[in-house]
Amino acid sequence: MASFDFDFDGPDRVIALPLDDDEAVAARARALLADYPVQVTDADVRFQEGVFRDVVGLARDGRADVFYVVIPEPPQLGVIAMIVMRFHIGEGEETIEYFLSPEADQNRVIIAPPEVSRRSTPMGTATRKRYRYTHAGLMGKKRFLRKPEAKVIEQLSWYWPLTDPDDRPVLINLTAFTYDLADTETTARIVDEFAESIAMK
Repeated sequence: MASFDFDFDGPDRVIALPLDDDEAVAARARALLADYPVQVTDADVRFQEGVFRDVVGLARDGRADVFYVVIPEPPQLGVIAMIVMRFHIGEGEETIEYFLSPEADQNRVIIAPPEVSRRSTPMGTATRKRYRYTHAGLMGKKRFLRKPEAKVIEQLSWYWPLTDPDDRPVLINLTAFTYDLADTETTARIVDEFAESIAMK
């Protein structure tokens, strides 16, 4: 896996979770709740630890390189979106074109045409894609979601064609998944603010 150093000053509700240490994931949940504006119970702590472990498991299955979650407004528990970051070494604009094409979504039922735009960011010009789809294969993996009956997923992706520290082309892909459509405007705003705050060290 490639290694990159990022600086970002994004929203407080975006939380980084480690992918290689389950105890560190649980500790992150406990530290988060220690700062909550109301007293939390032992059951709350166990719930949040379980949520974080579940979503990290999904991120590992999805071969994430870096992983974040968006938490709801405290004192609510759980997560409202997952943010997966992947580094595609040796790839660039041609891979972005593929991700924007219908071929990339052949196993999904697209609900509406994607919103695609170019955005200026500290890491350079990025391509942003936002759309909704259904995917039957994901329906059994929603234990951690607040509305497990939801059948439509919103995906918001950002793509940056860059050069890595070894001077190789690399495509950085940040993708957020929101499963409760009631949260999508909130998560889109938070994810966009996060993406627009990231810079390479």
